[in-house]
Amino acid sequence: MKSISSLTYLFFWGVFLGTVLLKSRASAEAISPEMAARRVGETIEMKGTVFSVAFSKGKAGTRTGYLSFGNAYPRQVFTVQIRPDQVPGSEGLPSFSGRDVRVRGLVEASDSGPRIKVSTVDQIEVLPVDESSVIRAAADSAAARDKYAAAWSQILLKDGFDVIETEARVLLATKARFDCGVWKLTYFMKGLSMPQGSSPIQWERHFEALDQWEKAYPGSPVQRAAKASLLVSYAWNARGTDYAHSVSEEGWALFKERLESAREIFDSLSRKDWSPYTYARWITLAMGLGLPAVEVDGVFNEGAGRWPDYAELYATEARRRLPRWYGAPGEWERWLNDRTQPETDLTDEIYARTAWAQSTAYEPLKENIFKEGNANWERVQRGFEAMRRKYPHSWLNLNAYAKMAGLANDRPKAAALMKEITGHEDMGYWVSWENYGYFEDWVEDTDP
Repeated sequence: MKSISSLTYLFFWGVFLGTVLLKSRASAEAISPEMAARRVGETIEMKGTVFSVAFSKGKAGTRTGYLSFGNAYPRQVFTVQIRPDQVPGSEGLPSFSGRDVRVRGLVEASDSGPRIKVSTVDQIEVLPVDESSVIRAAADSAAARDKYAAAWSQILLKDGFDVIETEARVLLATKARFDCGVWKLTYFMKGLSMPQGSSPIQWERHFEALDQWEKAYPGSPVQRAAKASLLVSYAWNARGTDYAHSVSEEGWALFKERLESAREIFDSLSRKDWSPYTYARWITLAMGLGLPAVEVDGVFNEGAGRWPDYAELYATEARRRLPRWYGAPGEWERWLNDRTQPETDLTDEIYARTAWAQSTAYEPLKENIFKEGNANWERVQRGFEAMRRKYPHSWLNLNAYAKMAGLANDRPKAAALMKEITGHEDMGYWVSWENYGYFEDWVEDTDP
């Protein structure tokens, strides 16, 4: 029989081990951004919803990424900062906005508040979405639409090919749209043709899922379009989004090789089976390969003839006609005006949506789509008014309308719209409260 002292020793040793295990388990649990903000100097695991995403550009084209939690900058309670030389271009970058993520690291203080600095985006785990609720939910913002795409990406990776094939037919037949008027088909296909991250493993998993889909549905036009689109994204992932002179020889070689592989798949697909999304992605391919304008014009005209109300097709072709690509100054504006005649509610909407998309190609505070560009504010305004009547529940459209009014220097219209969107500011669009503050100050400035 053990002595009393031995039993006492074992009892207290057991209590000690239990306490250590409990503390270890507690420290392993992810904490909220609000709790993380109070743990400066500690290495923690944090879980939260990304409120907004911003990037700052440094020397040699490097970008630093900032994920804000709790609110947008400068009202955020916590930030995750991604090292500048590790932020990839737009193709292959996970859709962080509105997503639940988990990240582990040392909490440090900074001028903008507590933060965790990570070396690569792969250190930020993007958590799965609830597929059924996300697909059924009304969606307006970019974050909500990205979640919709993520849901279909998850379904693909779980071999849900039957559901995908059925949904593709329904979305194309009904032309189903989000509250802002964007076709659901666009984000459905994005989910099927874009990995949920930028790591080689995530790209490989997505290609493998598409190969399994092909075995289950040989010759599926939806599968082929998704595979070709994935290859287009994979090509841009190799090239990056910086200026051509900064792309390596290896990057150029992979860019061309992957685009040519995508082109083979597009060519194997009968045109009668092309969806409007397929036409738009083919034009992105043509932009990368520098295909002859007469060939691109023919494909665009065919697509617009079949799907005259698919604004994404117009936006993609307008982008190709920017001076930085294959257009001359003023070319895309003249082309868009010609392609949206006669002027109706539908063509005005397409004009406005295309101008809205093109506005991101102009450097903020340095250039302007109405000054350096030659967009027609009167038509843009008519297009947004048409959208208001058609999609009355969209706050995103009203936020964009207000900002476009500001770019057009229409202070009265901008002021009226700002009053309407107060309390419904879309930080996925404005990016930060600081940006919105600049707009607010300009609206309230009475000086000419």
